[in-house]
Amino acid sequence: MLALPFPAIGPDIVSIGPFDLGGFALGPFALRWYALAYVGGLMFGWWYLRRMVRTDRLWAGRTRPDEIDIDDLLVWMTAGVVLGGRIGYVLFYDLGAYLAAPSEILKVWHGGMSFHGGLAGTALAMLIFARRRGLSVRTLFDLSAAAVPLGLGLGRIANFINGELWGRVTDVPWAVVFPREAAGWVPRHPSQLYEAALEGVVLMAVLTVLVWKRQALARPGLVTGVFGIGYGLSRIVVEHFRMPDPQVGYLAFDVVTMGMVLSVPMVLIGLAFVLAAPKRRPGRATRPIRTDDPAAGNHAARRADRRADPRGRAVVRRRLHGALPRRSAGRLLHGPRALRRRRRLRDRARDQPDVRRTDRPLVLGEWQKMGAPARVALVELGPGRGTLMADALRAAAVRPDFRRALEVHLVETSARLRARQAEALAGAAPVWHDDIASLPDLPRIVIANEFFDALPVRQYVKTGAGWLERVVGLSQDGESLAFGLGPGRPDPAELPEDAAGAPQGAIVEVARPAAAIMARLAEDAVRHGGAILAIDYGHARSGVGDTLQALRHHAFTDPLAEPGLADLTAHVDFAALARAARGAGAQVDPVTTQGDFLLALGLVERAGTLGAGKDAATQEALRAAVTRLAGNGPGEMGELFKVLVVRGA
Repeated sequence: MLALPFPAIGPDIVSIGPFDLGGFALGPFALRWYALAYVGGLMFGWWYLRRMVRTDRLWAGRTRPDEIDIDDLLVWMTAGVVLGGRIGYVLFYDLGAYLAAPSEILKVWHGGMSFHGGLAGTALAMLIFARRRGLSVRTLFDLSAAAVPLGLGLGRIANFINGELWGRVTDVPWAVVFPREAAGWVPRHPSQLYEAALEGVVLMAVLTVLVWKRQALARPGLVTGVFGIGYGLSRIVVEHFRMPDPQVGYLAFDVVTMGMVLSVPMVLIGLAFVLAAPKRRPGRATRPIRTDDPAAGNHAARRADRRADPRGRAVVRRRLHGALPRRSAGRLLHGPRALRRRRRLRDRARDQPDVRRTDRPLVLGEWQKMGAPARVALVELGPGRGTLMADALRAAAVRPDFRRALEVHLVETSARLRARQAEALAGAAPVWHDDIASLPDLPRIVIANEFFDALPVRQYVKTGAGWLERVVGLSQDGESLAFGLGPGRPDPAELPEDAAGAPQGAIVEVARPAAAIMARLAEDAVRHGGAILAIDYGHARSGVGDTLQALRHHAFTDPLAEPGLADLTAHVDFAALARAARGAGAQVDPVTTQGDFLLALGLVERAGTLGAGKDAATQEALRAAVTRLAGNGPGEMGELFKVLVVRGA
């Protein structure tokens, strides 16, 4: 029979020794192809995982590990591969022999590693690592699965070089005669190369397309599932050409091998991962951000009613006279009492099921991006009762070194609320500030959750004489408040792009205090390092629109009907905040919706964890909370609320 000669290459790349040390032989020491394949596979995996976590476009906004996590993960994976591979071989392939000579278990240089055991060991190592770091285990599985095929291919090539795990006798033209007595010196299938081609080249190509072209990493579990199915089927196919291990032989019908049996669960588990993977990427869960109507949201219906009322439009244009001095509408309608009421409403919302606290603390990633400083100020603006900060500190406990680095600072002027915050943050040693000017000169992570919407805005109305400031005064009968026009005009640079074509009666809003605060925070972030996270309802693009609204007893009311008693706010112009931050030299991420942001952080996974094993009522409450936070329907917050992240560098 025709056969290809085995290449003139041995298992050792280089060997030195043995050395005679006065009757004691030391060595020989050899660098083997098989060892190089393991090292090469691990080093490639480390490099490839770091590259994937650095590439933002692969994740569609989903939270992922950082490069420090990957560096630490390499140690865990190495231990999992070696220990799992060896233990798996002992248990699955030659348990009797190793029980008879237990010392042989430690002699890994004699050969004997199981891929399925190595896979189980690596999975266990990643599971423990994920729990310790607060990471998504499915994301770690996906990252590892994307890199494993190259290591598999290298390992199978090393098997071929070692002349082991050969195939069955055949007469195909590419058959190889392996230089081993046990191989019988007859032509055999080079089954190691078949495996290298299927498990290595083909599977690597498929997963590379999924990761780099189809954003599969944004669907946790999909890459893992495809890997499991691909490897299992490849192994089952190749087992038809490969000789079974002699100590095990065929398990049934002179066909079924241990490799086939162990591969069937991989296919089934892989299929389960694929079916459980999110069907849509995180960024597709809500409608795209509307740019044609920056004031879109729950307030839209009330604005439409106002525009339909001709008398209301006439009042806007009328110059009012009376005893009440004319003031900016924003300054009058955003007093301390309104701010306190807003905080009460916000804290009621925080009493809902805590699904926004994801399994991986957001601020941890920002701390690591800053280089993990030993001291960092965790700042919250307008912290209410301290509920959000308490949640953040509990989440930070997954990394003791991170928690030790945090110094809590709260910007709060109310003595009553400071007392409530002290109760919620007992043991955290918070430091209070009246304003941001007194914050320490440290790297900072600043959280502004529903803070900017409570700051004053100025409104300007388009008239025949240009843009004039909207003010508040007494109505003509002197019995109520009404809107009117004052002499103030905006800086042209403050007007949005579509202001020039706006019709008469149109309104634009300018939030100068918000821009000033953001600029100061961004300057400090550039100077000291850090990040700013702003979450609020608002619009991603500056534009024309009236967003001033009043809420009392959870219902809309006239902003002028009960001044000081209603919760008065305006939608946040996130584009203006971003411009202020960029003007201070900071790096600004694109504005995203709260729905996309929370889904990317693992909102659904967090809700699933909280609901596991709970009664139907609790699970339904969690589903309702997720829908309220990330949905885009009436009364839901997923699209109306936006998120802006600003970094100092």
